[in-house]
Amino acid sequence: MIELVQDKNDDKPEMVELFSIDGKVYSVPKQPRVNVALKYLKDMRKFGPMIAEMSLLEALLGEEGYTALTEFEGLSQKQLGAIQDAAARLALGVLEDTSEGNDGSGSAKSDG
Repeated sequence: MIELVQDKNDDKPEMVELFSIDGKVYSVPKQPRVNVALKYLKDMRKFGPMIAEMSLLEALLGEEGYTALTEFEGLSQKQLGAIQDAAARLALGVLEDTSEGNDGSGSAKSDG
């Protein structure tokens, strides 16, 4: 049995810059939590890519960053697509790391 226990570590995750608006930078976690990626995949199946990508952006950016993006009237479809793609790559990269035998702690489990 695998027991899941809530991590008590309150350290802030390492952040990466996703976009900027008029010089103000908006960042997201460099390695989003795995549950964020799972929710993204569930939303893709349930609601389709548009809703899933917006939900993912909101989860990664938080209220302030997502609101700034939605209120920026100069946002083009191309820019939004690039932001969505970058967010999805970050989220799905977390799942790729765990599927390759890495448990997310930096060490791979052995078969022995």
